[in-house]
Amino acid sequence: LGRFCARRARSSPLEVAWPKVLESGLLLPVDVISTYLYVVGAMTVSNAFVSQSDRARDRFRIPGQVATYHDLASRPTESSISLRIKGLADKGDARTAEEYLESFKRSIAEREAEQGGGDDGG
Repeated sequence: LGRFCARRARSSPLEVAWPKVLESGLLLPVDVISTYLYVVGAMTVSNAFVSQSDRARDRFRIPGQVATYHDLASRPTESSISLRIKGLADKGDARTAEEYLESFKRSIAEREAEQGGGDDGG
């Protein structure tokens, strides 16, 4: 389904399927959730959903949910962090978005230090 949506630049099938994935408790393979992450990163609000407030609100939650699912299933990536920060900013929570970004930068720096920690250059 994720590949179908990505190839056709359509997110509506994913909008229907994502709540079902959550309800069922499915453990999606990392490559599938990465594709979902790509699709929701490209999602735009269609006019069909704007007038239906509940569905529109759910539609705005999907990118954050997919990003969180992705980060729990594997490691956070620039795409998943970007979606989460964008979601926080869209809600008007710029402070939390900034804190989240700084936290991500620190975790990257710590990971790089751990990987290069044994190498003193000499």
